[in-house]
Amino acid sequence: MVGSQQVIVRNCDAMNRLLELNLYINVLSNTHPDFVETVQTSFEMAVGEVFTYQLPVVEDPNANDVPVVYVAPMEAQEDRYPPFLMYENSTNTIIFRPISIYESG
Repeated sequence: MVGSQQVIVRNCDAMNRLLELNLYINVLSNTHPDFVETVQTSFEMAVGEVFTYQLPVVEDPNANDVPVVYVAPMEAQEDRYPPFLMYENSTNTIIFRPISIYESG
């Protein structure tokens, strides 16, 4: 529905007068912000190893907004983040620090 759309709202007041309101809505095309490169989603590390991953830059192709990256669990996940994962907002960096044999691989 990109383009100019017209909406007419009609009503009657207490004196039976017809009231009409014309609204013109301009709908612009828009795409969501996205990473400029593919995000790595699989990591392999050993116990005691510290691994940092810099997320790629996020851009809004239509320049409608300044994108912000945040890390959140998916809706279907019962557990929160693993205890060895940290996210640093200021640098958009994910840091992994596995300290147990159950956290390696």
